[in-house]
Amino acid sequence: MIVLSNNDGCAVARSDEAKALGIKMVEPLHLVRDKVDAHGVRVFSSNFTLYGISRRVVEVYEDYTPNVEIYSIDECFLDFGGIKDRTIHAKSMRRDVLRRVGVPVRVGIAATKTLAKCANDIVKKNPIFGGVLDIMDPTLSSWLLPLVPVGDIGGIGQKTTAKLKGIGVGTASELRDMPLRQARALGTVVLELTVLELQGEPCWTCHGLMPLL
Repeated sequence: MIVLSNNDGCAVARSDEAKALGIKMVEPLHLVRDKVDAHGVRVFSSNFTLYGISRRVVEVYEDYTPNVEIYSIDECFLDFGGIKDRTIHAKSMRRDVLRRVGVPVRVGIAATKTLAKCANDIVKKNPIFGGVLDIMDPTLSSWLLPLVPVGDIGGIGQKTTAKLKGIGVGTASELRDMPLRQARALGTVVLELTVLELQGEPCWTCHGLMPLL
């Protein structure tokens, strides 16, 4: 399924199946109409009255930490610094969101935003983690990062993904190990900072936990 922008012009949300068909983010509907018709893709208009749900979810988050950074309508970064058992805290918050708002969330916990997004990507694809994954332990991080495709890392677009794969960098762990000078030359300072974040050095902010709707 895909969800369209406010003028029903472009795809602004896509299910995994729609992504697999090659439907790109913000791609105009008329350019993918053949795929929609051939594969029975469900097409929905945006429903902005539902955006109030996002605010209600944030209100639950604020009961669990005073520091909530709203990243997008379905993403937030939370500061869990000083919390003794982050996993138990996150699971309690996740249950509370489901009870009070009625929507499931996933939680990735890490030392940086980029690592937190990677943890969240792993949670999304592996239900064994029960919706919460803490990769603050570098050993666990090193074991799991090879599961994250480089193209799924936040801020890395299709062109940069193609360049990275062209030099044999296809996973988050391989990007983490890229020399910083090479990263800057291939993808400017943004890619260099992403590499540093994957190495555990906060570059965007100090927050390190990101739930996703």
